Amino acid sequence: MKETDYGHKNPLRCPKCDDYRFLDFKGVQFPKENKSIGIKIPFFDCRNCDTSTPVVLFPKPIIDNIKEAENYYKEIANEQLEKLNDGEFIGLTNSTENKVFESLNTVGFKYDSRDYYHIPGLFRQWDEGYLTPIFFSKDLLLYYNSHSDYKVKFASTSRFHIFNKNDETLIRHGFGINRNGKIICWLGDLEKDLQDDENDVHRKLFLTFNIDSDHDIISDYYFNQIEANWTSSDNETGIFYYRNEFDKKIKDLFEFELTQLDIETLIDEYKHPIINESHQIENSYIKLNSLLSESLNVSELKKSLRENGVDSKLIKGLKGLKLFEKFIEHCLKIENASEIVSPLFVLYDLRLLAGHIKDSKYDEKFKSCKERLNLTDDVNDLEVHQEVCKKIKEMYEYLNKN
Repeated sequence: MKETDYGHKNPLRCPKCDDYRFLDFKGVQFPKENKSIGIKIPFFDCRNCDTSTPVVLFPKPIIDNIKEAENYYKEIANEQLEKLNDGEFIGLTNSTENKVFESLNTVGFKYDSRDYYHIPGLFRQWDEGYLTPIFFSKDLLLYYNSHSDYKVKFASTSRFHIFNKNDETLIRHGFGINRNGKIICWLGDLEKDLQDDENDVHRKLFLTFNIDSDHDIISDYYFNQIEANWTSSDNETGIFYYRNEFDKKIKDLFEFELTQLDIETLIDEYKHPIINESHQIENSYIKLNSLLSESLNVSELKKSLRENGVDSKLIKGLKGLKLFEKFIEHCLKIENASEIVSPLFVLYDLRLLAGHIKDSKYDEKFKSCKERLNLTDDVNDLEVHQEVCKKIKEMYEYLNKN
């Protein structure tokens, strides 16, 4: 879906604060004398500013015009009220509710057909129901991430693929993770890719972890596939990409390898933390620190610094990160080097904390890491991990540009 489809930006964007809203359905009563009609009306709700706006997407879009939307539903209610007897109350069912897409119902996933008709960009005149979002708990992802025959690769914190041992995707367009931590996948993709008998085990697993819709589609998965908005990766995948670009540029400019390790092998073995669980997150810190800091070529950094006029006494005894900081300052001639590489030092400290007893000293050091990332003390471990990855990715982006 392009912005022009609705004559303006994505209708899920809140007109008040510009945050993305989610779809909700609320029962509204329309009384007249001693008769009443109840209608479940779609609303776009914003968690950020607590606004709630009734909407109409079919047959004619009415978005962010509360009065016009209310009048639309009042007209429907008044028409039905005329047909009621005194003292009678009925509830009207939306024509899009409980709809079954017969051609896409062989596997038997549960879904809310209203999502397809009311979430912007999903409805199409052809392949009816194909882009209906199916929701799963994260337990599904935990299974594949821990299985030796499969790999889970995150393109961002809210978009990923599952690959088998032959490096083939399990589901063609992958998966998303919404803001509530629920997995999303299109009904049409699931039906096409899980039909064969050889996928019987996968079908059963997917059905086991299939959960009710929460009507929140916001994720890179949605932006990329529906809006064709290919956002820059905000997680470790982005780090690996920009770090490799940086390594190539250093090789071209200074004719030495910045990295001593086989980065590609280590990246291939890397596992993204999936839930807010300390063991997963701590293992990630250990692996990332090995990739980004312990891999630095200390001897070549020292040699390059000396060639650029830095006194040997000033770099004697310095290790990887400190040498990297000085390399940025003296060889790349970039100011504020200590501020630029700060995320790597935070990562190093988080790696040191991994596996330590969580005593008062641990809490104090962990709080310091959060403060250096401009995070409040109440954020959870996974949110800290996501922020430090985002900052490191931005660091390599900046170094590449400069």
